[in-house]
Amino acid sequence: MPKDSETVSLPELKVPQSRARTILDGAVDQVRAQCPSVRLTAELIGRLPVPALVAEAESAELLVLGSQGFGGLGGLLAGRSPQPW
Repeated sequence: MPKDSETVSLPELKVPQSRARTILDGAVDQVRAQCPSVRLTAELIGRLPVPALVAEAESAELLVLGSQGFGGLGGLLAGRSPQPW
């Protein structure tokens, strides 16, 4: 497991990273189309989630997190908050 300051660069991650970039770029395009006056930056960070979020939060006004709609066990593994039934 990489330290929080290291990035992961394995051949096996090229496809998931490319897909993540495509999803992120699409989301940015949608927000900019709907809210052109909002200043927006977006980046993919290849580090462990908690250290990366803590580091980014130190200089950010707002962090926006999203998910691909993980459900059930996948959502729990991804760290989703429990939902009321």
